[in-house]
Amino acid sequence: SMGARAFDSQFNQDPCPRSGAVFQFEWLQKRYTTQPDLTATAFAVDSSWGKNIRSDYSVLAAGGTNGVDYFITEIERGRWTYPDLKQRVVHFHARHQSDAIAVEDASSGTAVVQELSTTTRLPIIGIPAKGSKESRAASVAPLFESRKVFLPAGAEWLEEFLQELLRLRCGNNDDQVHVVVLILTSLRASTNYTPV
Repeated sequence: SMGARAFDSQFNQDPCPRSGAVFQFEWLQKRYTTQPDLTATAFAVDSSWGKNIRSDYSVLAAGGTNGVDYFITEIERGRWTYPDLKQRVVHFHARHQSDAIAVEDASSGTAVVQELSTTTRLPIIGIPAKGSKESRAASVAPLFESRKVFLPAGAEWLEEFLQELLRLRCGNNDDQVHVVVLILTSLRASTNYTPV
């Protein structure tokens, strides 16, 4: 007999399990309505330039920790030119006043790191890309599995983000997942998280 995943792959042309590939649906149910006091904050940038419909998205995301749990506070995604992206980073930081801004120091992110590090007072940290995006996502999956990551109830971007998390490995986009992975990696380091 054919299992659900094989059936979805063959007949529905959808190789993604409904429960999720890297992140499981039941891990993603934690919500908050009032943001707690955060002891450390970060925001991350996944940059791509161009307004063309075929361009990848650029994504900005903010989050923080209260020393115990992790809270994703905002995600903003769009197709922007490089000057637009720089302005959005500056305005996003003004809204969130993050302790650190993590930018993957590869491809278009390298220019963001170099320029904003030298022309602004923003706390830009270039993060070298190590391993595949999927392996980096798998490294923070235990935080979701242990129900340590909270998402804002009713956020307009929430449903799209959850779908991207569940479809990692087999979806078209992974930009939002990537910035949240950067945030959680940065915040986890600041809380001296040690897996059991």
